[in-house]
Amino acid sequence: MVLVEKVQPDFSLDEYTELYINSLQESITDFVLLESNKTSLSGQTAHKIVYNNRLEGKIGQFSMDEGLISAEIWTIKNGKTFR
Repeated sequence: MVLVEKVQPDFSLDEYTELYINSLQESITDFVLLESNKTSLSGQTAHKIVYNNRLEGKIGQFSMDEGLISAEIWTIKNGKTFR
């Protein structure tokens, strides 16, 4: 799945990365950034993060409290983020 968001045309990859990581830290229980690196995606400069988080809740009658490791990568092109 690819999520596309509009951003200001002069919005840099570094600015988006800082805002996005901050939003994850505020919204995810037990967020721990494990890796944060520049990379490339379809020939564009991109950023990749790997982080630890916690999944809490219920599925049917079963309770969950599991640690997860997630990875995300994104780039900006023509005023849009692709994540």
